[in-house]
Amino acid sequence: MGTGYITKQLATDLAFSNRGQLSAVASRSKGSAAAFAQPFGNIRAWGSYEQLLSDPEVDAVYIALPNSMHFPWTINALQAGKHVLCEKPMATNAQQASLMFAEAVKVNRVLVEVFMYRSHPLMQAVWQQVQQGVIGQLRLIRTNFCDHAEDPAAMACFDGKLAGG
Repeated sequence: MGTGYITKQLATDLAFSNRGQLSAVASRSKGSAAAFAQPFGNIRAWGSYEQLLSDPEVDAVYIALPNSMHFPWTINALQAGKHVLCEKPMATNAQQASLMFAEAVKVNRVLVEVFMYRSHPLMQAVWQQVQQGVIGQLRLIRTNFCDHAEDPAAMACFDGKLAGG
């Protein structure tokens, strides 16, 4: 769901996966979806998110919409019987996140927030070193994530009205 920069990154990298394939894309307009789909070959381009959720060939969806749209579309996707990979932040508050996970349990579907570091081989190696006591006793972990943005004002993830920033 969505045709922005991060969705294109995931779609491009999915070609190297042996566990999944890109089969469809949805946008608010058919034209945007079709333009996104073109470089990826024979994938369906839907002009609405509802059409994507009605597609019986789609088993799981990646939700990369503005942050304010994560909650409703995750719930809709789960209720449509789809597994969900939702871009971060998954929700705008703890209550929404709780409801999302409760719905996933209710419909027996997988819901995961995109947070690559949890499964990145480097992080796995660090965690193994911590567990084995190689680097000493763990007392505190403090992390920070930064990314350079050429024009933050043009990006939905920085728009406070869309739960970004």
